[in-house]
Amino acid sequence: MSDGDASQTLARIKTIVDAMGGSIQAEKTDYLAAAFTSPIFRFVDDLEIRIDTEQRVIHLRSASRVGRGDGGVNRKRVERLRQLFLLQAD
Repeated sequence: MSDGDASQTLARIKTIVDAMGGSIQAEKTDYLAAAFTSPIFRFVDDLEIRIDTEQRVIHLRSASRVGRGDGGVNRKRVERLRQLFLLQAD
């Protein structure tokens, strides 16, 4: 994966994050940070994405800012992002 591929990949991910209701907080050539706010209680979850061009992988981290459990919301978010990313590749 070249740097050009990384920027294209990041652009795809950015579009997906936006469609999923995320708010972009920070962006670099190989990194994206976004926040998601729950509709009822307004809890904020952070999503971080780093593209490793050498290893050709995308690292994802999604976590709640407060509390001990999230009922699987962050795991579901990452899985949904993955599904949408793979669908766009077709």
